[in-house]
Amino acid sequence: MAVVTRWSAWRPVREPGESPYHDWWSRMERGSGHPAPAGRMHDVVPLRALLPGARGKPVDPRLRMSNALTAPTPPGTWNAGFKAHLEAQGDWLPPLERLPVVPEGTVMVGVIDADIPLGHTRLCDAAGNTRIAAAWQMGLPDGPDYLPFGHELYAADIDRYLSEYRSGPENRLDQSAFDRRTGMVNMKDRYARRALASRYSHGAHVLDVTAGCRPEGDQDPIAQTRVLAVNLPPRIAFGASGEFLDYYMVHALRRIVDLSDAIWLRNHPEPGDGPYGYPLVVNLSFGRQAGIKDRRGIFARAVRQLLELRRADYAPIDVVTPAGNDNLERMHAVASLAPGPNGAGEASELELRIQPGDQSSGYVEILFEADVEGLDPRYAPLEIDVVPPGGTSQPRRTRVNARSLWGEVAEIHCGMDPADRQDGKQLFRILVCVAPTSRPGDTGPCAPSGAWNIHLRNRGVHRLEIDLNIQTDQAILPGSTAGRRAYFDSPYYHRYNEAGRMLDTAATEPVPVNRPPGAPPGTPVVLRHSTINATASSTQVACLGGYRLNDGREAPYSSTGAGVPLPKDGRSAPTAALPTEDGAAIYGRLAAGSADGSVVAMRGTSFAAPQAVRFVALARLRGELAKSGTELLTEQASRDEAQAGFPTGRMTVKSGAGRMRSPFPEPVKRL
Repeated sequence: MAVVTRWSAWRPVREPGESPYHDWWSRMERGSGHPAPAGRMHDVVPLRALLPGARGKPVDPRLRMSNALTAPTPPGTWNAGFKAHLEAQGDWLPPLERLPVVPEGTVMVGVIDADIPLGHTRLCDAAGNTRIAAAWQMGLPDGPDYLPFGHELYAADIDRYLSEYRSGPENRLDQSAFDRRTGMVNMKDRYARRALASRYSHGAHVLDVTAGCRPEGDQDPIAQTRVLAVNLPPRIAFGASGEFLDYYMVHALRRIVDLSDAIWLRNHPEPGDGPYGYPLVVNLSFGRQAGIKDRRGIFARAVRQLLELRRADYAPIDVVTPAGNDNLERMHAVASLAPGPNGAGEASELELRIQPGDQSSGYVEILFEADVEGLDPRYAPLEIDVVPPGGTSQPRRTRVNARSLWGEVAEIHCGMDPADRQDGKQLFRILVCVAPTSRPGDTGPCAPSGAWNIHLRNRGVHRLEIDLNIQTDQAILPGSTAGRRAYFDSPYYHRYNEAGRMLDTAATEPVPVNRPPGAPPGTPVVLRHSTINATASSTQVACLGGYRLNDGREAPYSSTGAGVPLPKDGRSAPTAALPTEDGAAIYGRLAAGSADGSVVAMRGTSFAAPQAVRFVALARLRGELAKSGTELLTEQASRDEAQAGFPTGRMTVKSGAGRMRSPFPEPVKRL
């Protein structure tokens, strides 16, 4: 039976500057069984640099982000007294006496992750005291007024809990009780973090690779680092597709920088002639697939503003991210559409496969630039029609700063960013939102699964180069696999070779193309190129891919750079690659598991990034401060690549300057 529901007329959005992700979340998740969003968190925390001798007083300018940096208030974690504290004190710092005294020559390592353990001995010194200087627990309630949300523990707090939960002749830690006390394991709240109660956790593995070492009799220089940790809130707070992840990542980065500077002031009450502050290397093994992949991205802007605020006499700051694991997920496509007479140019059609049993909303971002000249400010120069399974085509012009609904289960939102480049081009963002296809035990609206067809037509006077990206999709509940990601289905995309082996980038895309060979004009092409993590797309952060240690082959899942000349503010390839697999039949790389003393193998570029952080931190400890972390990594990767003698060739778009040796000594060998 044919579906008779049609897209509504274009309606102006209530707040043009509001994130469409927030609008969709607020309306769609009310009846899903998730906690209802309670209000909206804005970009309320100003990042300020701390000048030497300022005694903690902030300096101008305040760094402000756009209205898009918003998120629903996490239930129970918002600190009601924060606004009054910020107005009275002007900053969000704790009293300096709460911060630890650290050895001279310390290098600070920031770790932004999830399920970070605070009691592992590999993060303790020989006396059994923690090397974690501070840990912001974003998802915990009852925090101090100087934090906007969550709670924070400092080295003295962690040491007190370690002492409280150690017992017996060997002074063993009751880790289960310790993790519950620090809020890292919560079995009562349905959506709370509890990975540390299982065999492995992402944060434990990352933390160990970044700064872990044996405390007894081990002269590993990484022991001279101190860790500033940020435990991200449960996934319910930032959404299955990471809709609000930018909000938490930006605040986490700001918190780490301000705490590092505050600890430096605590340890240098009479500062001399610089460099001021501690060298700081921050690992962020998170990210999103969709989003603008240059300096206009939210996280890229935050990093740029941060680095611009640091004066030349400050110690260096480096931010390191993974390339991403989306290379084979069929979630990126491009279309090149020529203009035509009377506003009817080339058209394209791409099949979007929405999977059954998906308990989270799905999103497709469509981005393109258009010349200001000849534009009607009311309309985008691109016609869009999204046809659900069994639906009928409804082509029409696309209104700017407006949305159209398909019943209760789908929405198209079109926004336009002001022209901010010298070429005067406008950036258009079209977001297609689709409701979950399954809601067990719930009565909320469900979208039909199957083939949704996206139709695009150029209605402008210039050629349009269009990017389509399917946003990341994961389950909200811990341990659940109910978040099933959509994918683009194209007859021109080849997944396997004749022997049935998975194809990687080089086999099918020696260079990115605008049209598949043999396809008619306007046909979109699904690519492995440009699958790189959007958070890593800024050239001001270091970005690491993964490769296989035994033969040097790049990991098939390790995302590919654009591989084409880009503006100076874009990224065409990762910085370098580090080992994320031991061999074709040997899964992942070894590092700490959830339990103190355990070791597990985990794979992914999430664990290439902390190896790079460790390398840069060790270089800073040796006094190498003149070059950026990216420069240090690039130079070392080039040297290692020249000496490696791998039997396989490499793809620059996947391994950048080369395949580096790992600086991380594995705690044990495999059986």
